[in-house]
Amino acid sequence: MIGQPNAVSAPCRFTVLGPPGLHCGETRPDLGAPQQQAVLMSLLANSGSFVRIGELVDGLWGERAPATGEAVIRTYISRIRRLLSKHGLGSAIISQSGGYMLDPSLFALDATEFADLLETARQEHASGQISVAAKRLTQALGLWTGTALAGVPGEAAERERYRLERLKLNATQELLQLRLELGEHNEVAAEAPLIIEQNRLEEPLYEIYLLALYRSGRRAEALEIYRTVYDLLGKELGVSPGPRLRAMHDKILRAEADHDDEFAPDPWAERPAARPHRCPLR
Repeated sequence: MIGQPNAVSAPCRFTVLGPPGLHCGETRPDLGAPQQQAVLMSLLANSGSFVRIGELVDGLWGERAPATGEAVIRTYISRIRRLLSKHGLGSAIISQSGGYMLDPSLFALDATEFADLLETARQEHASGQISVAAKRLTQALGLWTGTALAGVPGEAAERERYRLERLKLNATQELLQLRLELGEHNEVAAEAPLIIEQNRLEEPLYEIYLLALYRSGRRAEALEIYRTVYDLLGKELGVSPGPRLRAMHDKILRAEADHDDEFAPDPWAERPAARPHRCPLR
């Protein structure tokens, strides 16, 4: 997985939380053709572990791999080595019979920075530093510049893209929930619809939205949103809302006391796994 430990003060930094890139001081090297980038990203996703050539072939072409697939991979590796050597990373790729490994101690990686900030935010929240944790999550999400691995082809890139995008969505949900704890109900109610528009079948987002509306004094709107999501889930997936969303709806329907701690969703609670429709590759 992209997001392994990296050096504290590495001279070069890879970015994958958006279009892939390499930053070495003021230099922004061209990473080459999309398929070459896919090979590099596969090595990044497995930094510190050897990746067999066959895995690189499968990750790039799947069942459509050409007969010359392994030879093409070796050509890409050679080109990547030359590219990295120009920027002091000549020893970054380590060869082993039938495979290659990227040494994660020689470079920084934005996905690692994102994961570290997310973990720090969770620790800060656990110690009661809600405002600090919210700022930390805002900083983490600020590392994103677009869709993860944008433009990189292949099944391996698609799997890693999905994993990273799910982490981003989880962090976004956690930040919204922290902001509810900070009393930013109107602001969250205003921002949630745009996020929901991009993630229409994510029930946790509707939990946040309903609570924000309710705490903003917009109980009727919250009930209307629940009816909308009830119909949406039935039409798209053939299911009803899950128990957490139903429980929230019931409490709003009964108009229980506002700001009830039991009412607020726990941003760090373990949630059920995403429903299969979210990604057929997982």
